[in-house]
Amino acid sequence: MLAELYRRRPLKLVGVIDRAVATAPFAGIALWRDENGLDEWLRDTGCSPPAGLVAIGGGHGAERRRLQQVLADRGCDILTAVHDTAYVADDATVGAGSQILAGSVVGACAQIGEAVIVNTGTTVDHDCRIGSGVHLAPGVTLAGEVVVETDSFVGAGATILPRVRIGRGAVVGAGAVVTRDVNPGAVVVGVPARPKTVIVPA
Repeated sequence: MLAELYRRRPLKLVGVIDRAVATAPFAGIALWRDENGLDEWLRDTGCSPPAGLVAIGGGHGAERRRLQQVLADRGCDILTAVHDTAYVADDATVGAGSQILAGSVVGACAQIGEAVIVNTGTTVDHDCRIGSGVHLAPGVTLAGEVVVETDSFVGAGATILPRVRIGRGAVVGAGAVVTRDVNPGAVVVGVPARPKTVIVPA
């Protein structure tokens, strides 16, 4: 998705930094490893630090925020990516490093923190407040005045009803319908959403 987005902008992709992939994901684009690779590239090129965007999905908000700070500490500008087909209300705010992907809607007076992913076809309705490092997976619906705290993950197709608060680091399962507040760090699933029971073997 981000590759498609950067092609629609007057931007040039100059490199990818990753600790896991074995080969460069884009033909002709260099791949560096971790922060050491970034430092090596900055040293060897001798040019001004580029703009950057951290593209780690899933429930890795804290790591996304950490790596965004790594870029900022090295003088990189942090990009904010909004797809051409997304709608962001004039009075909504979107923090640095956040990504509003294709077909998504960010409604009136909504506040999106830093390093947030609003994935494909997701709706963030009026007066919602989304903390930094949150990932809203494809097809999520947040009704009005929902609060999703830092580093939480909301799975694909989940619906959160008005004025519900999702606590820091919580996980909402795919397809869940959340009708009441979710405690920090909790995992909730189902319709209506309930805390997931973990069975520990004796």
